[in-house]
Amino acid sequence: MIPHSKETIAFVKVLASQKLDGLFLTGDISTASQIEAHLQLFEDLYQSPVYFVLGNHDYYGGSIEAVRKMTLIGSLIHKYATGFLKEVR
Repeated sequence: MIPHSKETIAFVKVLASQKLDGLFLTGDISTASQIEAHLQLFEDLYQSPVYFVLGNHDYYGGSIEAVRKMTLIGSLIHKYATGFLKEVR
């Protein structure tokens, strides 16, 4: 896995320090080779639920199928999003 830059870690820590009830990531936060690591960073450092959708940039350098599989299977962030979707329905 690619190590995170100091700036990326600082960005997530600043968001986490805001003590928000939840965070919506609206896509284009990464690329295919790094999306799993970036979402894992949010999972590790952010205590509130994180809801996300993938943007077109998140697929760059990979296939749609591979990116969806790595971001949807077994992710705690996905579990938060699934719970949110159930509440909205």
